[in-house]
Amino acid sequence: MLTNSFSLEQRLPLAALKRGVSLALTLLLVAVLAILIHTQSLMLSIALLGGVAAAILVLLHPTLGLCLLAFTIPFGGIKQLALGGFTVDASDLLIGLIMISWLMRQTVQPTAVRKPGRWILVLILFLYVALLGLLPALDLSEAAKELLKWVEFALVWVFTAYGADRRLAGGVVASLLIAGSLQALVGISQFLSSDGPASFALQNGLSRAYGTFEQPNPFGGYLGLLLPIAFSVLLVLRPYRRREMVLWWLAAAAAALMGMGLAASGSRGAILGLVAGIVGLLIVAGPRQRLWLAVGIAILAASYSVWQQVVPVTYLERISDLLTVGLKVNVDTVELTHANFSLVERSAHWLAGWRMFERSPWLGVGLGQYDIVYPQVASLRWQQPLGHAHNYIINTMAEGGIVGLVSYLMLQAAWLWLAITAVRRGDRSSRLLGLAAVGMWCALMTHNLVDNLYVHYIQLLPAMLLGLVVLCRGADCGLTGDRT
Repeated sequence: MLTNSFSLEQRLPLAALKRGVSLALTLLLVAVLAILIHTQSLMLSIALLGGVAAAILVLLHPTLGLCLLAFTIPFGGIKQLALGGFTVDASDLLIGLIMISWLMRQTVQPTAVRKPGRWILVLILFLYVALLGLLPALDLSEAAKELLKWVEFALVWVFTAYGADRRLAGGVVASLLIAGSLQALVGISQFLSSDGPASFALQNGLSRAYGTFEQPNPFGGYLGLLLPIAFSVLLVLRPYRRREMVLWWLAAAAAALMGMGLAASGSRGAILGLVAGIVGLLIVAGPRQRLWLAVGIAILAASYSVWQQVVPVTYLERISDLLTVGLKVNVDTVELTHANFSLVERSAHWLAGWRMFERSPWLGVGLGQYDIVYPQVASLRWQQPLGHAHNYIINTMAEGGIVGLVSYLMLQAAWLWLAITAVRRGDRSSRLLGLAAVGMWCALMTHNLVDNLYVHYIQLLPAMLLGLVVLCRGADCGLTGDRT
């Protein structure tokens, strides 16, 4: 009896918090409706009502915020708010709501948090080194934007690992796959309708897909990071088990759509990343998974031959050019053509990044300062910066020096260690998420050799996945039909 009374008293503060939040949001909803009646704007009405509904869901159950975050990563940039020198979109607001909700719940009714793993020390060190990057920065606003990006990465990782509800892990994975599928459909539509600028034009009146990312490379890279999740679901789950059937078939459909979307992007970096992700899965998967993966590769190879008949884009030649022209070209003297322009431009930015590193080899030129310092080190023919070095290792060396590079590589090593440990743990939920994390790591590290995928909030994808790896360590997350 005393135990039941104690449990009831424990639940009362959280119940009171929920009632208080519900009352406050009800009043906010009334205010929003009053604004809508006054403005009579349909789009504003939809946006405000959707925002209020999302706020209610997240404040009452913060893990649902991760499901929503899966959609705001690709679609949240459609509408942004300008606050001073910063732009804020739905992902920023959602992360803020998630953290506020989590802190409120922990304040009103604290729950035991598992002992942090050693990876948290690597994450703290990485953030500390990023903070040091403010010291040499010439433009503090750009440095602050870059720092905020990595702070959000850390917050999402830590919350997913220690604050999320394990029972909703399957919902988070499903949300990522659905969001990727919807984004792929946008890109496929652009590809077939030639809805893009002239620079994206392909043969046969088609156009490279770019989704809502404005460029084909981040669009293809985004899909390339999600495909290992779909592959891992297909490898680990069983389509004939009732509790696994829905997620398996969702992953099958998502893999097909995202594969077509990635191909439609024509992104060489994304294709290389996908190949690396598949190789990573082959290395760490078991014998049975390797067999099914080999079947999948055969299907992809057959699909490629069919694709070439529809769209005569020679991807292998494009990748070969990337690896040869990009490394050997003299950016100031080479004759520019439509075929080699982007490769020479990328090489010029690699060279500029290396020159920045030579100027300040230990701490670099400052966090987020690549564009600011670029005019001082640019080649004569390439005076316009593109935002980053189009090679994240070179970019890290330029902005963070040796210290920044070491901290970044330590972070990547911690990611890989967590993933491989999960694969070897034994339970199928951990194995599924570990395989996905290995595949995503291989895809990201490879694609980042020719680009920078830490844009458009894409860095939040590994944060969510790694958080799930920690969250589901040795526990039933509802991903499989197993009972633990």
